[in-house]
Amino acid sequence: MHYNTGRYEEQIEGYTAFIPACLPYSPDIQYDDSMHLMLSEADRALSGLDVMVDMLPNPDHFIWMLARKEALQSAQIEGTVATFYGILAYEADVSFDDDPNQIREVTNYMKALQTGFERVKNEPITLSLLCDLHRILLTKVRGSKALPGMIRPIQNQIGGDSLYKARYIPPPQENVRFLLNNLENFIAEEKTIPPLIVSALIHGQFKMIHPFLDGNGRIGRLLISLYLCWRQVLAKPTLNLSYYLKRNRSEYYDRLFSLEKNGDLEGWVKFFLQGVIEVSTDSHHLVKKIITLERELVKRVIYENIGGIHGARMIELLFMKTMVTSTDISTHCGVSIQTANNLVRKFEEAGIVKEVTGWKRNRKYLYRDYVKLIAEGTGP
Repeated sequence: MHYNTGRYEEQIEGYTAFIPACLPYSPDIQYDDSMHLMLSEADRALSGLDVMVDMLPNPDHFIWMLARKEALQSAQIEGTVATFYGILAYEADVSFDDDPNQIREVTNYMKALQTGFERVKNEPITLSLLCDLHRILLTKVRGSKALPGMIRPIQNQIGGDSLYKARYIPPPQENVRFLLNNLENFIAEEKTIPPLIVSALIHGQFKMIHPFLDGNGRIGRLLISLYLCWRQVLAKPTLNLSYYLKRNRSEYYDRLFSLEKNGDLEGWVKFFLQGVIEVSTDSHHLVKKIITLERELVKRVIYENIGGIHGARMIELLFMKTMVTSTDISTHCGVSIQTANNLVRKFEEAGIVKEVTGWKRNRKYLYRDYVKLIAEGTGP
């Protein structure tokens, strides 16, 4: 079925821009058997993930590690070249091979996600919030001159080296604020359409409006998690949808352009729901692997007597904090620094942790097996 998602308008300069229709589109979205099944499966997968995460030895640590993965993969969709280890090393002030400017693009996304998650606990999703998050996203990185936190005052484009050769030309700047006000109202007031489908609609609409000069893709993907958290579909930002969008990047863009060009709303929504199903299932399997990793490590530490009576507390710490210092170990295990040094040395000799600074003092140790599991799919 063709949906009225907008219209093309020729501009006086000679190029044609797309003016998105206001939400909700007409006619009302039709739920065929396939969409009903996908929506039901996506809801189950997402709710099941929340239950599984709570079974982890330290759920909060996992959630924010997964958020780092989402930040990295969302940035990679836009061409950022960075690694998961580079993010951890940057945060821990340890040397790394990645370009620090590229890493900052990822850590800025993390800051924006954390800020947004905290704010939607007590306030609605507004244009003001999105502008604040955009300002955080583009602080001291490429795009920092693209008016961070400000709605674009000029025409922009996607693809091509000019407006006349662009793949997509969003609405002219004079239409943007009206469309954003409609989007804001739709987010606040829509209660009859299932939240997962609303999240697909608002992401697609935001991408078609393209309200900023840079960072639209990342803010648009951030909006998905924020909306689901605001609607309390997600307790915390555990939806790693950029994993799916990255590995299906061509279809992702094609579906969005088809939404604009052909009014193919059902195709876009089904693609989106398939992503929710796949990444929720992936994260479900990841949680199982981490639970198994912890159980196997406990067995090994007991069997090989690694760390003696403090071995179990050391394991507990490694699932709370992936990169640790002797001070961390001393505090958590309630032992002296000397005992902590001996304890981490035994874990290092057993190949469980790896020293990553090369320093003689203030050394830091990485629990590589945990990081390896989380980082799956973050390569180029």
